[in-house]
Amino acid sequence: MQNDGHTIVLVIKKLSADRIAWINSSAKSVKSSIPLHPVYSLTTDGVGDAAALSNDGIVSLFDPSGTRRSQLVPIASQDWLVFSDTGFFDGTPNAFKWASYRSSPSSPPVPVDTLFNELYIPGLLPLLVAGQPPHLADGLSLTTLLELPGTQLLLQTAGARPMLLEGKAVVCFDKEDIFQEFRQSPIAVTADPAHPNCQNRMVLSDQSNPQSTVNALKTIKNNQFVTPWDGQQVPIKGTVHLLTVAVGEYDHIDEPAIPTAVPAVERLEALIRAQYAGEKLEDWDHECGGALHKAVATKSTILGCLDKMMAMVKPDDMVVLIFAGHGGSSTIGTGQGELFYFYPSDVKTSFDGLENAISSAELAEKLRYLQARRLVVVMDACDSGAMIPPLEGAFAARLRDAIGSRTPGIAPPPQVASQGVLLMAASAEVEQSITGATMNPFLDRLKDVLSPKTGQNALASDIAVKMTAPLQLKQQDGSFITTTPVAIHIGADFAVTKP
Repeated sequence: MQNDGHTIVLVIKKLSADRIAWINSSAKSVKSSIPLHPVYSLTTDGVGDAAALSNDGIVSLFDPSGTRRSQLVPIASQDWLVFSDTGFFDGTPNAFKWASYRSSPSSPPVPVDTLFNELYIPGLLPLLVAGQPPHLADGLSLTTLLELPGTQLLLQTAGARPMLLEGKAVVCFDKEDIFQEFRQSPIAVTADPAHPNCQNRMVLSDQSNPQSTVNALKTIKNNQFVTPWDGQQVPIKGTVHLLTVAVGEYDHIDEPAIPTAVPAVERLEALIRAQYAGEKLEDWDHECGGALHKAVATKSTILGCLDKMMAMVKPDDMVVLIFAGHGGSSTIGTGQGELFYFYPSDVKTSFDGLENAISSAELAEKLRYLQARRLVVVMDACDSGAMIPPLEGAFAARLRDAIGSRTPGIAPPPQVASQGVLLMAASAEVEQSITGATMNPFLDRLKDVLSPKTGQNALASDIAVKMTAPLQLKQQDGSFITTTPVAIHIGADFAVTKP
């Protein structure tokens, strides 16, 4: 019996399938859930929300209308995944490799690696329990995203264009190689010379509102998380925790050496040691038994050092993490992988792909539970812009945890409103970073930006603006390579270095 005194929530067991039923004795109404595997246990919160454990180990969460909000899936002994019925997901990083979507039993599975920008929300489960399920943008369906794995990257890198053609929502492929990849999949992709502006195209399955679908795809992007206290400057205090990771050579993968990775990080590290904006400096080169540079920078050493830092960091502190080395996101089937991987020194290839790479999901998991209210993350690697969305999502989840059930319209307490993050990446999501024999354009620019000038602090907001200008590197033949760094600042403004 629920708190209203007239609603009973129970399991109705049948030979074909079990269902959860909400029986209202006052209104003489019955609401029931979708069919479930045999239910082992049922619990409610007293106001109609129900959680059911079925014999497949999955916990399904329902609201009082009988609508399923999510499924919580255990993986092995320690990992888990949660999927909302609106299409979003979260979980432990090790579980993602086991997860795929498909729109029907006969459709091909789509690995979640290709859906991170669109569907990954750190801290999803608390949102679902609170009755605040996220929703896709109007006109955008899960079916469409599954037909276009890596949707955001595919559209933003000019690999595809959505348009309305003969009254239908279609996606036109401008790059022949991408078109051929999709032609090899079970998805219906056709070549039609009758439409020269869209010869190679896919007619999307969801045609419920073609114009709305095209509009949604044209505007799809990462919407930067904002806070009510964006830009409010906080004072310098606490300890600055500095951890740098730099790998210039790899023994187990076929990647060229990066001669500037370690020297450029060491130059940047020296500047921060001399000009850090805090009451004192905690140099994690010493705490971790030596600098995490070159062969020492293995995956277990890096993550172990982060775990030690998490145990020591206090809320008033600032954490500065700097990574330099190889990295990338992988192409999976017909879609571009959206999950970024940094390559530690012990990364290697195997039958399953890369082993010992550190994913942006793993970094997000660590940083979400870091107590420091000010955070700076620098990533100098190819495709490193793909690191930003998961880390931004982790910061948003951390703020939701801190704010909790605070009354809307009431100003957040100082310990919440003093939180800020600065995320910087050397390249866009599918773009090579650039480096020369002695120059590292990205890290050298950051060192220059952090160098105190005219007695002023280097503020996170200013750094983000200055770091997003395009970078160029002159080649031996006189030509230039150009790349576009990514930098975002969210929340409170804070000094990273001071005179």
